[in-house]
Amino acid sequence: MQKISFIVDNVLEAGAFKKYQEYLQNTSVYRTLEVDAKKFFVTDVPFGLQESIVSVLSSVHHKEIKILLSTIRKATKFLDKDWGIHADWDVGVGEAPQYGAVYYISENNEELNGTALWRHKEHGYEMPNSFSREDKLDITNKSYHDIDDWELSSVIGGKENRLVTYPAEYFHSKFPKQAWGTTQKDSRLILALFYSLIS
Repeated sequence: MQKISFIVDNVLEAGAFKKYQEYLQNTSVYRTLEVDAKKFFVTDVPFGLQESIVSVLSSVHHKEIKILLSTIRKATKFLDKDWGIHADWDVGVGEAPQYGAVYYISENNEELNGTALWRHKEHGYEMPNSFSREDKLDITNKSYHDIDDWELSSVIGGKENRLVTYPAEYFHSKFPKQAWGTTQKDSRLILALFYSLIS
């Protein structure tokens, strides 16, 4: 199966988007999630938002979508401030996704930001499928924060109400290394999804 990447702008009608944005910036409560010594700052996806995203993904792929995991993530100047370059081969649910996706809830018009794609200097643009779990863990643990192992390939701009999706084995990270703002009202907020296609 050939995998594709794509960008969809204006995913939600403007009024609906603003309601979700205001809720996530002002009302939602964020918590710290620690996975393998990595910390993420997350909250639950508001009712109806995931369903809207799934509808768009299904329309583009022309297939049904199986969501393996989805969450709202926050990054500020002080929280989640490492590169964290990785591939989405293990998202902690016992099944590897075929795709990762980012839906941007906030944006920063002052500097380039979004999702960066990277080339590992030894292994290329994606996690080798032939690698064992131990090999993949070795790359993740060694290179997760080591910028010397990587070359920046491209940055997909983080425009609010934009959906970006890519094959899960692609190496990627947020961009820049440190986000902006100090609270959920003025920081980087995204919906992160991991999914597969139902054939």
